[in-house]
Amino acid sequence: MPAYIATAYPGSSVTNKNIQIYDYYTRRLLGMVGPGVPVAPNVMVFSPSGRFLLITYGGYPPFWHVFDRDAGWGSVAIPTGVNSMQGACFTADEHYCVATSTVSAVGATLYDTTDWSVVTKLVDSGSVYGATLSPDGAALVVYGGASPYLWVFDTSDWSAISVASPGVPCYGAAFSPDGSEVLLSLNTSPYLKLIDTSDWTYKAAISAAAARSGRGCVYTPDGAVAVNLTSASPYIDRYDTSDWSMMPALSDTYPAPTSSGGNQITITPDNKYLMYPGSVSGSAGTGYVAIRLADWKSVGPGAFPYSPLELKLTACVKGSPLEVRGEVRDIDGYVAARRVRAYVRETGQLCAETVSSGGDGSYSLELYEGDAEYDIQFMADPLENLNDLFYARTTGGTVP
Repeated sequence: MPAYIATAYPGSSVTNKNIQIYDYYTRRLLGMVGPGVPVAPNVMVFSPSGRFLLITYGGYPPFWHVFDRDAGWGSVAIPTGVNSMQGACFTADEHYCVATSTVSAVGATLYDTTDWSVVTKLVDSGSVYGATLSPDGAALVVYGGASPYLWVFDTSDWSAISVASPGVPCYGAAFSPDGSEVLLSLNTSPYLKLIDTSDWTYKAAISAAAARSGRGCVYTPDGAVAVNLTSASPYIDRYDTSDWSMMPALSDTYPAPTSSGGNQITITPDNKYLMYPGSVSGSAGTGYVAIRLADWKSVGPGAFPYSPLELKLTACVKGSPLEVRGEVRDIDGYVAARRVRAYVRETGQLCAETVSSGGDGSYSLELYEGDAEYDIQFMADPLENLNDLFYARTTGGTVP
């Protein structure tokens, strides 16, 4: 299953097909779609497999669109929404989609994706900003700006789960990778709250929470760091989840987020970057902010050369892992520890590397692009006076 990223041109002059869908790893343009309206989307969301791309926007009916990869990224017939459609999320099996809006006519509505008919209205309220699904798909969290600000549902029957209100508007919610807790990004004090999902009660207050209005949050893939995107400088606050202490401020300067939706802060499919839409200089005036998780440094547009246009909004979907494995031996036939690297053949992009075991020579690389071909490099030891070896055009499995 491939990994995708969708980008939106931020200018108002483009009125059609202003959404580009790319293969994340090869940078190959797969299709261009668009609602045919002169506005950038509010939110773009892929379904888990990448089959559907849902786009919400305001000002122009029907206020949202769904595009189907299996139909050549053609537009899907869906019910007319309401102005200010906001976030959305799909269930793991893609059978259902929850769309949210700041207008109560939609609130948070559950749709059956087989025909996009309305199943039920989960939240009959305005100012619903977004929704997020637990890692195991068993619980749905909906959040917004109108009391009680937070709603939780059991996805087996869509019944409500009792949870206390955070007391203030919620602009983002994120499950920890193991699903044991939910972090809430709040507009006012206490700014952050943490929920224990075993009983849906609030944990101890996060005393280190900075007094900055939250605009979305996310955990790093290993769960060790939680990031809160805020409306005030420095805009990125990091917390050590072992004790919820605030981590040192980042050395790079980051711009303000251009969107308040929690769906807009995301981790890229390779788990290497955090991205959010921000006001940065460039040909289009606004664009994306990308932060490399390895060292928390900002990277420029050159790291994501999808098009000459900058990104306004991003949506990512990670494909199923593709494993490349094997055993390394030296020139005398003994198992050896050697550096092994994988490159996307089409672009030459380095996408994974490891060192084989000195005990049995084994190595394993986890990749996330099932449609690409890879070249595997086995680096010789400098003392061997040998050229590196390459295994070309592999698509996964065992490499001799």
